[in-house]
Formats: sequence, structure tokens, C-alpha cells
Amino acid sequence: MSDTFLSSGQSLNTVTIGDGDSVYVGSGASTSDLQLAPGGNEYVMAGGQALGTVVSAGGFLFAAGGTDAASAIVSGGTIDAGAEAILHASSLRAVELYENEQAPVSSCL
Repeated sequence: MSDTFLSSGQSLNTVTIGDGDSVYVGSGASTSDLQLAPGGNEYVMAGGQALGTVVSAGGFLFAAGGTDAASAIVSGGTIDAGAEAILHASSLRAVELYENEQAPVSSCL
């Protein structure tokens, strides 16, 4: 198990995040084309960006005020969106919002 913390100006691209591994995307940081395998986690904080993440069954993407663009969720994967999160052009079957929170969702299928 490992945790990767990305801060402003840092990026992580085309990587599979495996069981028990987590990536934390801080303000000004980004990821692109990540594969969240079962048990893999990505947390996108305010000001962070996740582009093209694929959330496999058992994977978890949490957008807590960051931007999630063009992500795909495979049956059994989860994307949770916090109050300030923005989800763009995602291929989602479901987006879970916490109680009393709203997230703008554009062009979702």
C-alpha cells in the first residue's frame, strides 16, 4: 500500500493505481489517463484536476472541489462528488452526492 501526494505543478500520467494505493491531487496538480484498479483510489482536492481517469469495478474517485474531466466509470466503480466538484463530459452510470451537496454535471451520459 502506498500513498502519492501531488502538489502544485506536479502531474501523474498513464499509471494504474492498484489495490490499497491512493493518489491525492492537490491544488494546481493534475493526473491524466489513470486506471483505478479494484481497491485503487484517487482524491481530487480543490483546484486539482483529473483527466481521463478510468474507474474500474472496486475503484474509487473522490472529487472534493477539484475538476474531473472525461472520466469513465466501469460497472461497480464509484465516483463521489463534493460540494465544489465539477464533473465534465463523464461517462457515468451514477454520481453519488453527499447530503445537501450539489455538483455541476455537464454532458454526462
